[in-house]
Parts: sequence; structure tokens; C-alpha cells
Amino acid sequence: MESAGSLYTALVKTIFLLPVFAVALSAADYTLGPDSLPQPGVPKGTVTRAQLPPGKFYPGTPHNYAIYVPAQYDAAKPTPFMIYMDGLGQVTGGAHMPVVFDNLIFKHELPPMIGIFIDPGVLPPLNGSAQSRFERVFEYDSLSDRFSRFLLEEVIPEVSKKYNLSKDPNDRGLSGQSTGAVAAFAAAWNRPDQFHRVLSYIGTYVAMKGADGLPALIRKTEPKPIRIFMQDGKYDHIVPDEPFGTFYAGSWPINNQVMYEAFQLAGYDVRFELGDGGHDGKQSSAIMPDALRWLWRGYPQPITVREPAAMSKPGWDPRGKVYSTVWADKPWEPATPDGAPHDRRARTAKGGVYFTDAARRTINYTDPSGKQRVVYSGGEIALPAGVALSPDQAMLIVADAQSRFSWSFEITADGGLTNGEPFYRLEVPESGWLSGVKAVTEDSIGQVYFATPLGIQVCEANGRVAEILNPPVYGPVDDIYFGGKDLNYIYASVGGKLYRRPAKIAGNAVSSPVKPPKPPL
Repeated sequence: MESAGSLYTALVKTIFLLPVFAVALSAADYTLGPDSLPQPGVPKGTVTRAQLPPGKFYPGTPHNYAIYVPAQYDAAKPTPFMIYMDGLGQVTGGAHMPVVFDNLIFKHELPPMIGIFIDPGVLPPLNGSAQSRFERVFEYDSLSDRFSRFLLEEVIPEVSKKYNLSKDPNDRGLSGQSTGAVAAFAAAWNRPDQFHRVLSYIGTYVAMKGADGLPALIRKTEPKPIRIFMQDGKYDHIVPDEPFGTFYAGSWPINNQVMYEAFQLAGYDVRFELGDGGHDGKQSSAIMPDALRWLWRGYPQPITVREPAAMSKPGWDPRGKVYSTVWADKPWEPATPDGAPHDRRARTAKGGVYFTDAARRTINYTDPSGKQRVVYSGGEIALPAGVALSPDQAMLIVADAQSRFSWSFEITADGGLTNGEPFYRLEVPESGWLSGVKAVTEDSIGQVYFATPLGIQVCEANGRVAEILNPPVYGPVDDIYFGGKDLNYIYASVGGKLYRRPAKIAGNAVSSPVKPPKPPL
């Protein structure tokens, strides 16, 4: 019998043989090409250094940064830009980023763009005998929106005081290495309305502060308009005696491959180059010009979402897929209320009504005669936030805005509730401990739709989250329901504004209960 180590070694070797857009170079071949070296006749941009004073997101912590401005900069035009994490090292280190920008802009392979090279902050000590607080891991590793807000509300406005930065997300790119790659991707993932291009080098998509969970979210979530270039080395934290990885958090090469596969499944415009190096910047510096060409190819054409190519191939499994519910080319549009205002109550075909009382943590029922009573007051539902009926009106779904679990109850003949379970497990925002569910509805085949801060989470009838539809605009989804003549539009509200998009699955018809199909198990 083979040992666990030898089996894992075989797995690693297998993964490295998987088809990727890889450049077959040895580590010794990672040398800078002409586009990374000064060339005669190429106008040189300017680089200035500055310090961003402490702000609200990282209190007491200044940030050093540098600004590259191309010779072709025109203050009258909104200018594309890229932000580099661990930025000062990209200016003075082996990547030679100002030179790369000079050369590619001169050759019209990049638009004239500004480079913002920012370092993570260091909180200075209050006295000489104390150690500083180094913010890099806190800033870069987190999946919350704190870092994206720091960029959008502090860094970009500061640079915009002097330079005309474009507000178009197609004109904005992010780049990072190692933990900085997580920061770059997470900022675009949290704010796809602001950033559409990402360079990820030797990305730390391992179990340190949650990045190992990204592939599962990418597979479930409706694709966002992000183009991403990835790079890693097959010996990244790998040595002969530890082919499974030298670090407690996992395997860098494997997790980058898993990220790439998730992007491929979801339909992203992604490229992955797996080289022979380790956890260093040799390969990324050598391929930086080509990576930038790929990332900005076709500019100024916008980056758009596409349906996965596999949808048209034999063997496509539509189960739980985003594009089994909606179309990529039929996005959200502003809407007006469809018929009577949606009141978030669950009305039965016989005239009964279920509704929540969040203050008392109860579920109430008004029977067809108008008599009202409490049908649930068990206390296990911390903050009931909405109810929905199954297609056969045999079950009541109750959303819990506090817990990550929402509930399923069987409805008795007299309208009471029994056999309740925390049946639906939802994804919870990184920056909080509440699920934030505000409403729930169900479609005609028993899938349940929850309005959440992460978007519209769709659970299969078995209780698993299979899809997450992106919100119409940035912000938590406040309400969700099916409308239209044939109940074939999904309606959602964000920030008090209503939107809708066509769906491939219809909602429940209250007047016509129907037994749903057996759920996948």
C-alpha cells in the first residue's frame, strides 16, 4: 500500500500535468525581456513618492506610495490606472514597472495609464520600547470589503486630487503578489462595479484568513465582469521532503489550480501560467509585459460576463447552475412595482396568511376566517425576517436574519407548524456575524431564494446553496419575489430601488399549488 505522502506526491504531479496556459520555462530562464528594460527613443514617465495619512479604515496607520505618470498623460481625459499592492517594491525591484509601462504605452499595447504603487501600512508604536503593528496580513488577507473601501474612499480620492483618474471600472486594474494577490482579487470580487482587471501572482489562496473558500464561492456565484491573469510556480512552498507543502495553510500550487478551475467552470476570462519557480517574483517579473498585454487586450472594449463554453457541450450538468436560472445577456433592469405592493407575507390558496413578528421572534398565522394566532414561538429563530410557501403549500420556509441557518416547517391541517428544522445553510458575509437575510421566496420546482448582503442565494430543495445571483447594484438585497404575468421575472430591491430580470424558472402560483419534483440528494 502506498503511503499518504506518496499518494499526495502523485496527486501533485497529476495536477501539474493538467492543461493550463503555462510557459514551460525553467527558473533559470526567468530573465527580463526588452519590454522590461529601457529602450532608446521611448518617452519616460515620472515617478513621485508620497505618504497617505492615517484614515478611518486603518486608524493611526500611514501608507507609503508612489505614483507613475506616463509622458503621454493628458489631464483633460479620464485616465486608466492600475494599483499595485506591495507597490514600492514593484517600482524599485526586479519588475521595473515604470519601464514596462513606458515601453508598452509607447508601443500602444497599453493605453496611457497611471500606476499607483502602495505599500501596506505599519502602525507606529506609542513609545520607543514597543513594537510596531504590521498591517499587511490584516489589510491583504481579509475577504471583507474593508480594503476595497480603503482604496475607493481614501487612496483613489487622494490621487485624484492631482490626476484625472477614470471612474470606468473597465479602466481600473489591480495587481498583487502572494497575500497581495488575495487583496487585489478580493477588492475586485467585492466591488466589481469599480474594478474589472486583476493580476494575481503566487496568490495565497490557502487557509490563512479564508481565501481557501474562494473557489467554492466562485463556482456558485454568478460570474462578475472581472478578467484575471494568474501565475504560480510548481515549487511554491514545495520542497522534495514536503511535496504536500511546507506551510500549515495548504498547497499554493494546488489551491491556485483549484481557483483556476473554478473560474473556468463559472465562465470567467482567465489565464493561468504555472511555471517552475517558487514563492518569488522571478517569473512574474519576466512575464509582466505579456500579462499586461493579455489583461488589457481589446481595450477599450469593456469586459463583460459570458456564459461558460461548456453549456453548449455534451455532458453539461445544469443542476444548480446560475445559468439554469438566468441568462448572462439579460441582466437586471430598473422596474416599477408589479401589481399590488409586495408585503413579504406568505398567502395560501385557501386564504390563510403567514407573517413574522421580529420583535417577539414569532411566526403568526391568520386563518381564512380572519382569526390570528402565534404558530411558532420556539426561540431558536433569532430574528425571523420573512416567510415563503413551498409549491405544494405543505411547507413553510422561515428566514433568520441573524443565523446562517433558515428554517423549514411542515404545515398541519389547521395551519399550525410542526417538525421545524434549521434546514437551509447560507453563506455569511465575511465582515459580520449575521446572515442579514431580509426576504425569501420559492420557485415552482422547490428552489428557495434568499435576499442577502451577498446577493440572492438560491438553495436547492435539499437545503444546499447552489447559486448566488449578483445584486442589481452594489449593496445588500432588501427584497426578492417572482412577478410578471407568468411569474417568470425575478424582482429584487436594493437601497429602496426595484429591479427585475427574466428567469428560466417561474415562481409559485399561490392559487394553484403543485407538488414539486423530488429534490436532488
